[in-house]
Amino acid sequence: MILMTETIIEQIGPDLFRTEIPLPKNPLKATNSYLIIGKERNLIIDTGMNREECRTAMMDYLARLDVDLEKTDFFVTHLHTDHIGLVDVLLKENAEAYFNEPDAEILRQENLWELVCQLSAQHGFPVEEVDSAIDAHPGQRYSPENDVNYKMVEDGDVLNYGRFELHCVKTPGHTRGHTCLYAAIPVFMTPT
Repeated sequence: MILMTETIIEQIGPDLFRTEIPLPKNPLKATNSYLIIGKERNLIIDTGMNREECRTAMMDYLARLDVDLEKTDFFVTHLHTDHIGLVDVLLKENAEAYFNEPDAEILRQENLWELVCQLSAQHGFPVEEVDSAIDAHPGQRYSPENDVNYKMVEDGDVLNYGRFELHCVKTPGHTRGHTCLYAAIPVFMTPT
């Protein structure tokens, strides 16, 4: 049984919203998910993990703002499962999912967790403990179940959603390809 409190939605500015997608039993507690509502297309930035509690919160968020997923694209800032986990569940056939190449390269490795195990063993970690840690790791348990055909973005690319001109800014460190969006026009600008 999943007990959920009502999803809190914060309106940051005209057509720009934020909610926290819960991360149960995780010290981070929640992932911020942003939504830009546009006339033709919407954009969701980061989704939460691929688990029922996250899905329930995300669907409540979208329903309360009357978001049509058929008219919604996605931008994933980086490969961690608390940001990418629900993309494959939410993404509709005609939608775009934007991502960065360095992190996509890691996700394309079919034997990623095997490589992590081998590298850990080479550095002296007992194989049994590594196997146990990997089995419990949220990145293993709550990642997208299906491959997504991402549209790659580069530093300096521009996405336009609603009143926002969003510039892609590579900010590697947290992950190799971590990418942010910079809104080049004022958020609180009144439409003309």
